[in-house]
Amino acid sequence: MIPWNLVGFGTRKVTDEVIQPFVSAASGTWFRPIHQDGLSAVDKFEQTRWAGYNHNRWLEEKPPSVVFGILRGTEKVLWKCKEFGVDFYYFDHAYFFKAHAHKPNEQIGHRAYRITLNGENLNYITELEQEDYDRIQKYKIKMPEITNNRKGQKILVAPPTDAVCRYYGIHSLKQWKLQLGDKLKNHTDREVVFREKDTDKPLQQDLDDAHVVITLQSAVGIQAQVRGIPVICDKVSMCRPISIDYKDIENEYVRDDELTNKWIDSLLANQFIEEEIRNGTAKRTIDRLQNGNNNS
Repeated sequence: MIPWNLVGFGTRKVTDEVIQPFVSAASGTWFRPIHQDGLSAVDKFEQTRWAGYNHNRWLEEKPPSVVFGILRGTEKVLWKCKEFGVDFYYFDHAYFFKAHAHKPNEQIGHRAYRITLNGENLNYITELEQEDYDRIQKYKIKMPEITNNRKGQKILVAPPTDAVCRYYGIHSLKQWKLQLGDKLKNHTDREVVFREKDTDKPLQQDLDDAHVVITLQSAVGIQAQVRGIPVICDKVSMCRPISIDYKDIENEYVRDDELTNKWIDSLLANQFIEEEIRNGTAKRTIDRLQNGNNNS
């Protein structure tokens, strides 16, 4: 029996075609999702079943595991990886130049995705080498300059979705909002505005009114920081390296541009276009940049 040196868990066609090449490039084992007749994916809150997968064997061999997102049963794979100390590669939408609806981003002409080793977001800054700076040049030439455009007066909150609450063990969104309110009343009396994920309101309009952005782990924080609006986030967030504290909400804020640029470069270096995923560049880069880091 050939050992499982790396395994990938499929869930639906549009994301499987992103992560399956990553598994294949590493000579890993791909577990095809079993769908009901006529369906291309299970419901986002249902459990995918995988052809050929044996959980007892997985527990025995503990192969590094690859998933996309936290829906359709992948959250249970991730929970088990964390429980039993199994490495996992987590795919999700890119930090910058997101592939909306999994279509090529208009600015860079490619689909790009973030990949994190043993975490859902890169919540620390990786030390880059020249090859990383060379590789992210395709992004850098399209990046707008960071600005200082903070002029709003409100507290803008990007709350977690129900799926995120479930994944991180948050009892309910209502509870999360109440706890946030208790924190805020000790530091500010500004108006609080909640930006739900399914809103049609342009993000830039909400940012125009924002004095600070608060989020568990939403990428809204990235856009805020780029505009010079301070961010408060959880430790699992990609914005953790640049986050301020609640006690500093009313203090003067001067963004550290050197730190911000280093943070942006790190995020860019840990996202990849499809060609880099297929040819093994993505895995080699992730293993080099993220192995040995403690992102707890």
